[in-house]
Amino acid sequence: MPLGFYPQKALNLPNSAFVIDKHLIFSVVRFNVVELEGYYIEREWIIPEEVQLLSAVALAVEDGYGKVYAYPFPVSFKIEDKGYDLSDKDTLKEFRKALLKRLKIEKKRFWQTFVPPPALGGPEYQFNENANDVERQTEIHNSIDLNDHLLIRGLGAFLKGDLLFVHHFFHTEACISLHIAMEATLQIILRRLKSTMQNPSNKDASKYLCQAFQSKYIPENYFEDYYRDRIVAVHPSNRFGTFPDAPLAADDFYDLYKQLRSAYDFLVTGNIREFYKGN
Repeated sequence: MPLGFYPQKALNLPNSAFVIDKHLIFSVVRFNVVELEGYYIEREWIIPEEVQLLSAVALAVEDGYGKVYAYPFPVSFKIEDKGYDLSDKDTLKEFRKALLKRLKIEKKRFWQTFVPPPALGGPEYQFNENANDVERQTEIHNSIDLNDHLLIRGLGAFLKGDLLFVHHFFHTEACISLHIAMEATLQIILRRLKSTMQNPSNKDASKYLCQAFQSKYIPENYFEDYYRDRIVAVHPSNRFGTFPDAPLAADDFYDLYKQLRSAYDFLVTGNIREFYKGN
């Protein structure tokens, strides 16, 4: 959907592809149905394999070079897996034709919210000229464990934050989504620390990140510092006060986004980003 901000180049792997074309951008993944006791979701916005793919693209952008994010539209289709190679250009061309046909049909169903792609007369896509590191995208993609549901939930919330932030009205909800993503990083780190210490705390988790980056980029009180923002966003009446709306600044989203991108990159691949002072 044209509301996104897309990379100039993206990974195309045998099991996962993000097709970048100025007329129609789409993703294709080979997937497995998640079967867990008590797990039922009626309105799944994207599946774990898509979280893996889109997170790899988003996390690969280096600090100081902006960001990228996809804005998925709820039009998709499933086909029988016949061993397709999703990196094959001819295969992707056939999928593209099938998707365009489906989009034309579904346009009538979603006419109130449908912003058509350029291929159907919609506005042009917006691209980040600096987002083209396919090698890093591939490294991150291959390092994301689809069986780690905590990681997938966190990355999904991280991705959804951008979708909400596109719309001025949903600033608070965008911040809340990032706080869910942050909570997932906390639990991932605590899970790691439990192998070496008893009852690790939030401070231990913050210290773990701070020592890893060896800079003020991830502050020592990382998880504690965002506590107030999370409380005032989620609880209408709280110990900080009762306000007509959540008292959040635009930077509350931007700052946390950048730190989460670095934290997830580190937790997934072990990569330590260099400290960047700019936007």
